[in-house]
Amino acid sequence: MAYHQRNFRSFYYETLGVKGVEEKKSLEILLQEQDIDKERLETFCLKFNVPSLYRGVVWKLVLGVLPAHQGIHHYVTSQQCARYEALKHTLVVIQRTCATFPDIPSVYLQLRLMERGELLMKTPTNGVAICPHNHCVARAVSDMFHDEVDGYVIYMKMTEIQEQVKSMQAMLERDFVHFLRLEDSRLYSHITRIGSTLAILYESIVALTAGGLSGCLPT
Repeated sequence: MAYHQRNFRSFYYETLGVKGVEEKKSLEILLQEQDIDKERLETFCLKFNVPSLYRGVVWKLVLGVLPAHQGIHHYVTSQQCARYEALKHTLVVIQRTCATFPDIPSVYLQLRLMERGELLMKTPTNGVAICPHNHCVARAVSDMFHDEVDGYVIYMKMTEIQEQVKSMQAMLERDFVHFLRLEDSRLYSHITRIGSTLAILYESIVALTAGGLSGCLPT
């Protein structure tokens, strides 16, 4: 009976132009738990849009940059904020960015290089020139999250995942060729007939995926 009542309420709200009321309540209940169930949270994200109000905390929980235990969220967040501000201030001091109107995607890229010990004075300050693919990710993340610190920790985790995927590139290329042969034999035959390299096609698809990241992430 309760299930049908929820469905009726959801339908009624949608007729009024108000969508996602029940979903928002469900998400709020999940986020109020002392120990947040990450698996249930991931399932929610796969089924529903994440309200912008909770987008930052949900992404940090899903990506693992915020622990599931509610009691230490404030401490972890304050440490992340202090670290980000200190690193960003360093960029301002060495005149790698502007303190008043910084280009946030460029800041993210340079801070990543700094943390890896790869930032040189001759490194360009333009984000696209530093790394085109990572700049697409940085731009998409900065557009999605109004909080710079949220955007930065999420960007860093996503680039870490990119590195992990990159380390498996040879295996992924083999799987790509295998499934292309199974799912689209005509395309596979055409590519091999003209002598093109399937690895190039794979790399192009990966690049396009990174470039279209802002359109792929849930809103």
